[in-house]
Amino acid sequence: MFDKLDDLLVRFEELLNELGEPGVTDDPAHFQKLMKEQSDLQPIVDAYKEYKKNKETIEDSLSMLEEEKDEESKGGKIAARYSRKR
Repeated sequence: MFDKLDDLLVRFEELLNELGEPGVTDDPAHFQKLMKEQSDLQPIVDAYKEYKKNKETIEDSLSMLEEEKDEESKGGKIAARYSRKR
């Protein structure tokens, strides 16, 4: 599923590049076809980009949480050792 979405992202970028080329409006039928495809893909691309951004944020948060747990764990072990030595 994600491979297909990645392919849609690539296609969307190709469309934007093609629509930005000079003379694209010389063939109105082709231009209309490109614009239709771009408008069809826009909401899918926007949603997928938002998904990817949110997934990355979640992964970063989980990584930070894991690092914090590791630090707390190390701190607890050090405190336990220190209290035993007293």
